[in-house]
Amino acid sequence: LGNLFVAVLTANRTIGAPTNPTTGQVIAYDIKNSKGGAMTTTWNGAFLLAGAWVDPANTKRRTITFYYDGTNWVEIAHTQGTTT
Repeated sequence: LGNLFVAVLTANRTIGAPTNPTTGQVIAYDIKNSKGGAMTTTWNGAFLLAGAWVDPANTKRRTITFYYDGTNWVEIAHTQGTTT
């Protein structure tokens, strides 16, 4: 439940689509790389990304925001670089 999902990842991950969304709902993911090196994040097919997702470097984080159009989670914005 919620609209902000914080994930501290220690391994490669696939981000699943949230259940029971409502049309117009906005959600954000704050993804931090704690793997100790490069990581790979993949997105469920319900997510429509505006471009390629770039995973954060080790110890860094990136955020990405989506809205639900009734069928898919459409990307609104994402951080251009990584933050600490």
